[in-house]
Amino acid sequence: MRAAILSGLVPISDTGPLHHAAAAQRAFDILVSQCQADSACNAAYPHLHEDLATILLRLRDRPAKVTVGHPATGAPIELSLRASAFGDGLRVMLYSAQSARRIPLLMKRALAGDLRPFAEAALHYSRDLRNSVRVGLLLSVACPEDVARIRPEEVARATAGSFIGDYRVRGQMAACSVWPRGTIPKDYFAPFRSEVPTLLISGNLDPVTPPEFGEETRKALPNSLHVVVPGGHVSNDSCLDSIQRRFFATASLADLDTSCVAQIPNPPFAVPD
Repeated sequence: MRAAILSGLVPISDTGPLHHAAAAQRAFDILVSQCQADSACNAAYPHLHEDLATILLRLRDRPAKVTVGHPATGAPIELSLRASAFGDGLRVMLYSAQSARRIPLLMKRALAGDLRPFAEAALHYSRDLRNSVRVGLLLSVACPEDVARIRPEEVARATAGSFIGDYRVRGQMAACSVWPRGTIPKDYFAPFRSEVPTLLISGNLDPVTPPEFGEETRKALPNSLHVVVPGGHVSNDSCLDSIQRRFFATASLADLDTSCVAQIPNPPFAVPD
């Protein structure tokens, strides 16, 4: 192999859904910090952490009935919005920088009792994500490789203090308990090392594979460069595109100029009219 680019990095040591809650909480905390640093956003949404806690508490006490338009047909459908669904919808919206910047506005409306805009957005982005992932294939890979290594006693500690709690990991553990599972070779998770020039890319707001995963991956790739860009799970930008083109042209990291990354702007926050 001449050169490689890896984005949204997962080290061999990772056990998949066990760390989704912490990664999502980290991304939300950074989003809140970015809002606080933006005068218009901070004025409109000064208490995002407290607002989220209030919304989730309400939905735990009483799930809300919400009528939304079907994302494909537009026909009205009624949903029962539980705290777990709200949290997972929020997590999915953090995958993209554009959808993440709408979260404060959608939360403000939800706090005021209008849950429809959040539910419609969550349904839309969740549907897009589900359409890009074949669940059967996901389980066939993740169940033996990731979930099989999760110890039940790890879950409470790994998910403590997060807005999605243990919902995501326990749900996947339950699915894997009945899903056909292949056999993993004994040396499958053995440490490896590669000298192939490799460009590693992480999004600073990634709610599933945070930059720390990129740093862990880099240990096995001594001839690598880890670039952290503004954005969510997979970032697309003219700056990043030019960096990748130059890298593939030379297959060398020695003189690769990544300075434009610092100039990549974040999308503006959506604020009330």
